[in-house]
This record gives sequence, structure tokens and C-alpha cells, in this order.
Amino acid sequence: GCVYKEHTAHGRSRICIAQRDDAKRASIASLLDDMGIRYRLSSYGRQIEFTNRAMADHLGLFGCGAHERHLLPYVKDATPELLECFLETYCLGDGTHRKSRRLSYTTSSRQLADDIHEILAKLGKAGTLTLKERAGSVTTIEGREVVRAHDTYNVNERSLSRSAWIDKAK
Repeated sequence: GCVYKEHTAHGRSRICIAQRDDAKRASIASLLDDMGIRYRLSSYGRQIEFTNRAMADHLGLFGCGAHERHLLPYVKDATPELLECFLETYCLGDGTHRKSRRLSYTTSSRQLADDIHEILAKLGKAGTLTLKERAGSVTTIEGREVVRAHDTYNVNERSLSRSAWIDKAK
């Protein structure tokens, strides 16, 4: 998702959460309903939009632009139960469930990838960080070609405990 200030006289802070998966989008909508936050679906129905200045101001502390996102210390220093909850929720938006319930987290922010890796370590889980796509590569979104402006990274949670080894090439 993203947060931006509208270019109007009143300049409301708008929060947008894009989600293609119907079930995940319904889960996000249900959470907003529970919080009493009014929202609307975009014209193509895959993005939830709402205004909330306090939430927008707080989310701004996590970095401006997807490639600059990072976690604040209070998130990384949370209890193990809350860290697990954070990872599960992050996965709903920018992640994938792999075989054996292993999770994979995607971001264009190297700092956020490092933060997620740190959380895995705090939970006693092994993770691997890989470069998924390079800046300048092309992808298709909603039928249009888009050139990536930034590298994207995957943090993969290891499904099994194994002896560690180091690949000097990586």
C-alpha cells in the first residue's frame, strides 16, 4: 500500500491498500470495519482507499516510498507472539505461503528485508535473503508493462533446521 497527501485545497492524507486476492482484500476490509474506518473500493475493485490523518502520519514514520520502508524499533522489539503476528500479517500483503507452511516475504526495500530477517532470527528461525528482480527489469501489472525502479528482495523462511553453510559467492 501507500500513503499520500491529496493535491487539493484541504490536502487529506489518503491511505491505499492494493490487494488482488479477494479473500485477503475481504480480510483487510473486515479489519477496517472492526476499527470503524470508512473506506471505498477503487473503480477496478482491487484497492481499498480511506483517509485517516493519525494513521497516515504514523505510517509515514516507516519510510516514504516502498524502497525506503523500514521497521521502527518498537516493532522489532515486540514479544515473540506479536512478531509472529506481524510476519503473518505482512505475508498477507507482500508474501507467499510455500510448501510446509514456509513463508516468503517480498519487498523493494533492502532495509525492510534486513528487518524481517532480524525478526526471523529473534524467533529462532532461519531465513535466506535473495535478490528477486533487478531495477530496470520489466513486469506486467493489470495488462500494462512496468519497468521496476528498484531492486526487489525475497526473505525466505527456511522450512527445516539444517546445518548452516556459507556460499562465498553470495
